[in-house]
Amino acid sequence: MGEYTLHAFKREDHLLQEALKIHKIHMNEDRSYFNILYAIGKERDETQVHSKIIYFLLTHSHNEEKQNLFLNLFLQVIKIPKQYLDDSWLVYRERVFENGRIDFVMESRNFCVAIEMKIDAGDGDSQLERYELFCKRKRKEYFVYYLTLDGHAPSEKSVYGMDLDKLRKISFQKEVVEWIDRCMKNVDKDGYRHSFLKQYLGVVKHITGVDKEEINVEDLITDQETGKAAMLIIDSFHKKMQHVIEAFFDKLKYILEKESGQETRFYDEDIRQYYLSKRARTGTETVINHINYKDHIYYFVLCLEVDDFLYVALGFADEMDDAWIPLSEIQDILPDFYEKCMEKIDRLDLPGLKQSVCSRWYYLENTKGQKFDFRNYSDSVIELIDDMDVQCEFLGQNIANQILSLVGEDS
Repeated sequence: MGEYTLHAFKREDHLLQEALKIHKIHMNEDRSYFNILYAIGKERDETQVHSKIIYFLLTHSHNEEKQNLFLNLFLQVIKIPKQYLDDSWLVYRERVFENGRIDFVMESRNFCVAIEMKIDAGDGDSQLERYELFCKRKRKEYFVYYLTLDGHAPSEKSVYGMDLDKLRKISFQKEVVEWIDRCMKNVDKDGYRHSFLKQYLGVVKHITGVDKEEINVEDLITDQETGKAAMLIIDSFHKKMQHVIEAFFDKLKYILEKESGQETRFYDEDIRQYYLSKRARTGTETVINHINYKDHIYYFVLCLEVDDFLYVALGFADEMDDAWIPLSEIQDILPDFYEKCMEKIDRLDLPGLKQSVCSRWYYLENTKGQKFDFRNYSDSVIELIDDMDVQCEFLGQNIANQILSLVGEDS
């Protein structure tokens, strides 16, 4: 090892050790990440966490005069015109109508509010336009709200055709934090309500970074030599995480084959390009069942895939192409095969199962109940450096026992 290389290595090691000290101090401080939902990995769960908590707060704060304090404060924060604030309001969660489902609807005799909440999910086609049509049919004044972590604008496909003067952008970062702050000022500081609100405020602040203080690692970079050492650390980190994702899928492939006895294909080249291509790629593919039809072999497959997050997908492919076949196409071509496969999936009662054009799918979680965000290097992904064997064994055995052993080919 040359003198320059040894010197650079010492600088790099010094930076790492100093940064680690700062990180440990930071993690030991009393910060907003120290909340119950973070502990169980549910901080970003829209439907089962934020939607239910917000609805609970909006509907469980009546005083002796039967006035709903938290709801009234929320209406003020989102700037409902003052002349409607004293109306009697009803709140609906997951309001179903002929063109979809609205996260929240708040309605009085003279005003209608539709709120679409987005944390990680993408926008649907003409989604907010459809919500506007719902409000219009009420023949009242109305606003359509788009609630996100940071208050960004909805996509063009979502607002296509709607009256943008009726659109209001609000955020967890600003309006929800302000609302909870106001609620806390109006309850007993020693009571359960205050404790509940404080916990939820911690959740919101953590996922939005409202009270996040940056760890001052940049102060360790004091000259060109420490700057070059920092560049070496960054480059080494990215290379390390590339090796982590490759080893992760390779180990999962091995465990799936061992536990299920079914051959699993590992798309090693696609995974190798994951951090370079910035595209969603397949990780593994296990053929569960197949059928011959008109000189074609159609496969019912289970894939482990990663876009930003790791998920399991169940769908159909054929021998000529690695791409998914739309579910509707298989349903038309092979209705009996399709129905048999779908019935088996339904019997599994998988948690959080969703359906896209080409597959039924759900996110995978680690032993702590946390999703794996490979694109943004979530804690659950970085922890694979130490916990690779444990997490792969956990995931592989669950997939083999809960899915592959139950939906395989008929004997």
